[in-house]
This record gives sequence, structure tokens and C-alpha cells, in this order.
Amino acid sequence: GAPSSPSIVGVMVSTARAYKKIVHYEAATERVLPCTDDGKLQQVQNISILKAGAHLLQEGLQSAIDAGVDCLGITNLCAPKAAVDMMPRKTRHSVALDGLVAVIYVPYGVFYSWSFVMGGTTCGASPTDCWLPEFAKLPVFGRARNSPRGTCGRDMAQLPLLKLWEELGKHHDRIQVVGDANMLVKLPLAQVSKRVFLRYLCVMREKWDFPGGLQQQRIFEDTVRKQFYFEEI
Repeated sequence: GAPSSPSIVGVMVSTARAYKKIVHYEAATERVLPCTDDGKLQQVQNISILKAGAHLLQEGLQSAIDAGVDCLGITNLCAPKAAVDMMPRKTRHSVALDGLVAVIYVPYGVFYSWSFVMGGTTCGASPTDCWLPEFAKLPVFGRARNSPRGTCGRDMAQLPLLKLWEELGKHHDRIQVVGDANMLVKLPLAQVSKRVFLRYLCVMREKWDFPGGLQQQRIFEDTVRKQFYFEEI
């Protein structure tokens, strides 16, 4: 219910692209650029709120493009001309799947082990800063309403993955996120300059204790890791 890192868009697009399917991303605008009942953008006293909303959407669209999305869309925007300011100005990276530079493996099952754990809101989690300070001005909903003022109630399970994605993005043109060890067997890992295994210690100790964990552990440790080195984080 609070502004997250726009990088989550790139992470999701990257994960889907590993399956070589056409990937669409549609940005919904109604939470950050609300409309009136007669179909006009709501006038807000502080124009910086609208600018922050447009910036959030722009960074999300940019992240999708960088990750190799095939199609973009914007929905629930009552003022179509406002979309012009949201569109990214350029593509930062090349995204050819056969030219991978970095791979992140994080089993998708680990994310079932958390349920609405948000910074500064639930489970005693410490408050989390917004991706950009200006995002603290944006409206929130749901559990995020309990976050301390000036912070963003970000998903604590996603946070390590997003930070790793953003850090690798500083030094690597292309990043492939893999959530299923079966996919690692199919990817050209020998061509990858950096392979990273993101371990969540609370559920990935001697046995991987999450839905599908034992199968993922067996494939990764008995097959993939015996052939390729993965830096563990």
C-alpha cells in the first residue's frame, strides 16, 4: 500500500523473460494520479505530489524497458496527455537474452514465507526509507497507513532482492532473475560473467523450508552448483 522501488517492475519482467514469452507491462495510475468523478485529474494543493507520482511511474516504465519488456501500457489515466511526461526518454541497456551478463537465483517459494511484512508497519519491522524522498508525499493505503510519516512501508521480503538488482545494475548491462532452479539448467550459464545466489537464511539453512523448497534445493545443489560457481549473498 506504499510506493515501492520501481525496480520491482524490472525484476518481474526479467523473471518472465527467461521463459521466452512476450511480456506486457501495464502501469495503473489511479493510486498516484487519482481522477475526479467527471474524469479529470484531481487538483491537489501541492503540485509536487503529482510530480512525484509521474516520476514513480516513469521510473517503473524505464525499469521495464531496461529489463526487455515487449509492450507497455498505461491504464486508468483520465488525462491521456499526462502520459507524455511519464514516458522514459531512452533505454539504458541492451537486453538480448543470449548475451546475459549477470544472473540472480532466488527461489520464488521463499516469498510465500512472508505475509504482509512491511517496514515500520507489521511484525515489528523497522521503518524503511522511500526509494526517493519525494515518494513519501504520495498517498498510501491499506497497512501502509500505519507507517511512520516520511517513510514507505516496503515489502521486507522483496527488499534484499531489489537492493541486489539495483547494485548489479550499476556494473552490468543485463541481469536475469531466475526463480526456478529448473530454468537454470536451460540458461547459458557458461556465458554469464556473474552468478549470484540470494539466500534467505531464516528459511534456507540445512534444508530449504518453504513450498517446493526441497526440490529447488536438490536441483540447485546437486546439479547446477556442481557445474557453475555462484556467489552467495
